[in-house]
Amino acid sequence: MMEILNYKKTEIQNSYVDFKASMDAVVERVEEGFVQIGYYLKIARDTQVLQESGYKSVTDFAAAEYGLDKSAVSRFIAINDRFAEDGYSDRLKDQYRGMGRAKLSVMLLLPEEITEELTPDYSKSDIQKIKDEVEEEKKVTDLEVMMEQQDFDTELLDNSLKRAMYQLGHDIPELHRKIWNVWQIWNGWQQEKWPELPREIMDILAPAGEGMHSVRVAGIGRLMITLHGADQDIALINVRSGEKEKYSWDDMMEAIGLLMEGDTPEESWAKTYGKNSSVAPVQLDPKSKVTKAAEPKPGSQGAEKNIPENEEREEMRQEEAEQAAGVPEEIGPELLPHGTSKGDGISWKEPEKKEPRPIELPPEDAVYTYPMGTNVMTDIRKGQRFLILRIHDPYRVGNTVRLQHQKDGEQTGAEIDIRITHLINDHGGLVPGYVALQFEILPAPPEEIPGQMSIDQMGKETEEDRKDEEESEKEADAAAGIYSERPESDT
Repeated sequence: MMEILNYKKTEIQNSYVDFKASMDAVVERVEEGFVQIGYYLKIARDTQVLQESGYKSVTDFAAAEYGLDKSAVSRFIAINDRFAEDGYSDRLKDQYRGMGRAKLSVMLLLPEEITEELTPDYSKSDIQKIKDEVEEEKKVTDLEVMMEQQDFDTELLDNSLKRAMYQLGHDIPELHRKIWNVWQIWNGWQQEKWPELPREIMDILAPAGEGMHSVRVAGIGRLMITLHGADQDIALINVRSGEKEKYSWDDMMEAIGLLMEGDTPEESWAKTYGKNSSVAPVQLDPKSKVTKAAEPKPGSQGAEKNIPENEEREEMRQEEAEQAAGVPEEIGPELLPHGTSKGDGISWKEPEKKEPRPIELPPEDAVYTYPMGTNVMTDIRKGQRFLILRIHDPYRVGNTVRLQHQKDGEQTGAEIDIRITHLINDHGGLVPGYVALQFEILPAPPEEIPGQMSIDQMGKETEEDRKDEEESEKEADAAAGIYSERPESDT
């Protein structure tokens, strides 16, 4: 058995590089196989090669010789038509290598404008979600889209990206909150630090390094926001028309800036979208690269923030009057009792002010561990990031934070240790409860062979061994009479 193993190992060479090359070749052959099957089926269909075989058609040939039914033959041929080089080849296009037959079969049902944005890192379930979004939009007629009432200012949101980001923040308030937090921090820094902001936004929108958000905009239909990194343009696809637009990250910053109002993220969301939102928030799946569009409640399409201008102004004047009269913000007129009893009209009490609890600082050698996405880890390794925003645990300068790389919700084993050098928790743009950590990267500890002693351990043990050896020698000499305790001679 050992001779067989040695022989097989020699066949694929002894080095990892040679082994990896051999493995890659095998995987590529498997991936190209179904494309080649489609190619040969097309040759059988389009030429006279089957004339002498006795089979009347390519489907008869495939069924008799290989057990492929008519639908399988059509699928193989369609995959070759769509994904092979030049549409008629035994070679898969470079951009689709690594996809596999299962993913490509689903991608057959997607428009080319979308499939060319997908990479092998998208899972089959991600691609299925995208297909579901496309199918869902097909159920809506053009007349229904024309009748939908838009709830945004078309002059202010004058391009598709601004409208898509407006809708995304509405459907996913959690994303709006996260973006608002980092926007306020970076907006307060000097202008030369501004280029760092797209990386922060990218890490929020696509923690896995790439992703696609589907949003449904009233009067337009579904729009797909496709992200491939802070250094690449954003692709925006209109599912109904198939139109694809490219936007820069400067365009993205302009679109987001229109949504960042208010002194808190909650106030910003309320000012942007109004108080009567009728779409259930979308729940984010950290393991998925795709976010599906929110489904509006029946009869609510385009109903949010549909307040006549004069009525909205009247509400603003009423709020200003209440503030001038000294009505606490926490207890507005709609929360006051409406009983019939007579009195002075004051039935509320000032809210009790609670003293903040003192924060107990941890020891200086405290170590914290947090999962971190690919973008942040990469930027830290390259020296392109020097701040991290966290919920304010009781950190102190000198604490160590161990960042553990996480991809698709799983730990990869990669780690970076950083030491906190400065804390920023009183900046005007920070939400209460958050802190910005400035840090330095700690050198990675040297790998130790099991059982190997460090230099300090060796020095310590050597000194102890020397003392033990001296004691042993003294005891042996004393036993031999060399150091006998006889009285000294007077002479």
